[in-house]
Amino acid sequence: MFLFLGGVILILIVIFVILYFFAPHSEMMHAFKTTRSFVITMLVMTSVGIYLMGAHFNGLHEAKWRTSWLYETTFDEKPVVYAGSESEIGLVLNQEPQKDIVFESELVTWKPYNELSIELTRKWGGVEPIEMTVSGQKENIPPYRYPIAITFPEDGIWKLEVKSEGKQMNEIIIEVE
Repeated sequence: MFLFLGGVILILIVIFVILYFFAPHSEMMHAFKTTRSFVITMLVMTSVGIYLMGAHFNGLHEAKWRTSWLYETTFDEKPVVYAGSESEIGLVLNQEPQKDIVFESELVTWKPYNELSIELTRKWGGVEPIEMTVSGQKENIPPYRYPIAITFPEDGIWKLEVKSEGKQMNEIIIEVE
C-alpha cells in the first residue's frame, strides 16, 4: 500500500513538472502563485513520496524478523507451546529464553531427520552467528523431538535457521530477554 501511494505521489510530481514547463498558464498551475510555492510543494511531495516508499521497504525487512507463530500441543500428556511451523519444525518454549542463561528445549519435527543443525543469528548483529549440531532424536514416534541447549550471549530477536544435511528446512524467530 505504501509503495502504491508513494508511486502515485511521484507520478503527480512528474505531471506537475511537465505542466510547469509545457503549460505554465493552465488551470492546474494557477494554484501556485509563485515559483517558490511550486518548488516548496514539489519538495514536500517528493519527501512524502520517498518516505512512503521507504516505509514499504522497511516493512518488508521487518517482516523477515517477525517472531514466529506460537502453537499449542501436548507431549506425554503435558501441554506445551512451541514456535515455528505447525507442520514442519518448531521450538518448544517451556521457558522464556534469557541472555547468558542456558535455554534447554527441544526441536519438534513431524518427519524424522538423521542430522539437524542450527545457525543462530541476532537481528542487528553484534555477535557472531552461532552454529550447533543437534543431537539424536528422543523418540521414534511423531512428533520427533530433538533436545537442544543454547546460551544466548545477547538479548534481542534471534533467528534459528534449522538445516538438515546442509539444506535449510525452516526459520524460527524468537525474542530473548
